[in-house]
Amino acid sequence: IDVAGMVASSLNLSDQDFLSNRLRFTEVPGAGAVVNNGIIETAAGGRVYLVAPTVENDGLIQSPKGEIVLAAGKEVELVDGAAPFVTVKLTADAGTALNVGNLVAAGGRIGMYGALVRNSGTVEAGGAMVGPGGEIRLVATKDLTLDAGSLVAANGTSGGRVLLQAEGGTNLVGGTVEAKGNAGRGGEVSALGVRVGVGGHGVIHASGGTGGGTVLLARDYQGKN
Repeated sequence: IDVAGMVASSLNLSDQDFLSNRLRFTEVPGAGAVVNNGIIETAAGGRVYLVAPTVENDGLIQSPKGEIVLAAGKEVELVDGAAPFVTVKLTADAGTALNVGNLVAAGGRIGMYGALVRNSGTVEAGGAMVGPGGEIRLVATKDLTLDAGSLVAANGTSGGRVLLQAEGGTNLVGGTVEAKGNAGRGGEVSALGVRVGVGGHGVIHASGGTGGGTVLLARDYQGKN
C-alpha cells in the first residue's frame, strides 16, 4: 500500500465524527484484530494509524518524517492537538499492540499503545539523512516488553527521545534502545513502570558526539515519577 496516509480499524467511527474529522473509535462487540503482513508506505509527512482491540505489525510500515501509531483498545480516540505527537486516549484492559516487523519513521514519530505492548522487531525514528532523531513512545497500561534482539532507536545528528512506560505493570527491556547523537548531544531515554528491569541482553545507549544524553529508569505510579 503506497498512500499519502491511512487509518485502518475494526472499531466503529460514527458518521458525525467522520464528518467532523474526529478520530474517535468506539467499541464493537467481537471486533477483530488489525494485522499488517505486507508493506505500508507513505509520502514524507504522512500518517499511518492502526486501531483495534489487538494490533499487530508483521511487515513494514514506513513514513519518513511522518507518524505511525499502533493503538490497541476497545475504545480509542486520536487527538491531534497543538503538540506534534498525536494524543492517544484508550480503554485497554486486555488489548495487545505487537510489532514483530519494522516500524520506520525517519525523523518522525512512532507510538504503540495498549494494555500490553510488545516489540520483537524494529521501531526506528532515526534522523532523516542529516537531522535530529525523532520521537518514540511505547506506552502500556499494564506490561511493556522489549524482547531480546529487538531494536528501538531514535538516533540522529543529535539524539531523539524514547519513552518506555508500563503504567500499571512491568517494563522489561530485553533488547537494544538507542537515542544516540552521531555529531551532537545524545538524546533522552525514559523507562518507567511499577517494576522496571533491564534483561541480560538489554542495552540502552544515549551517547553523543558532543556530550551524552540522559537515561532514566524509575518507578512510575499512575503516570507520576
